[in-house]
Order: sequence, then C-alpha cells, then structure tokens
Amino acid sequence: MNRPIGIFLALLGVVLTANAEVHRCKDENGKTYFSDRGCTNGEKMRGAPGGAAHTIGTQADDDGVAQRCLEQYRKQRGVGTADTTRVENYRVKWVTVRDVGARRLFDVKVGLLNVTGFWGDTDQHSCLMRGDNVTFQTTPYELVN
Repeated sequence: MNRPIGIFLALLGVVLTANAEVHRCKDENGKTYFSDRGCTNGEKMRGAPGGAAHTIGTQADDDGVAQRCLEQYRKQRGVGTADTTRVENYRVKWVTVRDVGARRLFDVKVGLLNVTGFWGDTDQHSCLMRGDNVTFQTTPYELVN
C-alpha cells in the first residue's frame, strides 16, 4: 500500500512543477542563478522559486548580505556603530511581493551593546532583496504572503 502512495506523490510533484520552465545558469563570476528566460549553456530545470531570475548565493554571501542589512539598519535608525551593533542571527526566506514576484527577505536580529557594556539588547530589521539579489528594495513594497 505504501508503494502506490509514494508513486502518486511523486507524480503529483511532477505535475505541480511541470508548468514552470526554468534554467540554471552561471554568471561571469561563477554565481548560480535561475532564469525563466534561458541563458547561454544553461541547464533546463523545474521549480525554481517564482520562476524569475534570482542569484543563489553561498552561506558566506548571505553572511555578507546580513552585514549590509545591519549597515542599512544603522543608517535608517541613525544609531550604532560597528562597535555597538552586530548581527546576532538572521533568517532568509522567499516571499512574494505584489506586482514584482518572488524575492529574498533577510530578517536580521540586531544585537545592541547596552549601557553596562554587555550584548543584551536586541532589535529586528528586515531587508528585501531586489531581483538582482545584490541591492536592497528601498521603496515601499507589499508582501502577498
């Protein structure tokens, strides 16, 4: 009985993702990205998030983005320096933005040095990546999900 259920679920997965034609590509710097428009020497795939072009970075790339998000936090709030704020942790998730589609959202937990000299206070800051996955969205946006 388990075998027919497994086959059914596998076929269901194929049917649900079959309508999205996606290509895995590499840019001149060797970064992998997914595109619905195709690319030179690209590999056809299924099921990339949102079916649009997105660069998929490494853990080190994401760590760098989280640091840039912390810098944006400092500028927007007008508080902190490199000595008094730090990234405690962060979470990256795909979200859907009205009228533009799938984007990566970095939710950063900002650590703040308190008046007694200990890392105890925290704040939250979110940075929405643009489609190029390099720059942050700086204009208002509306999340669909």
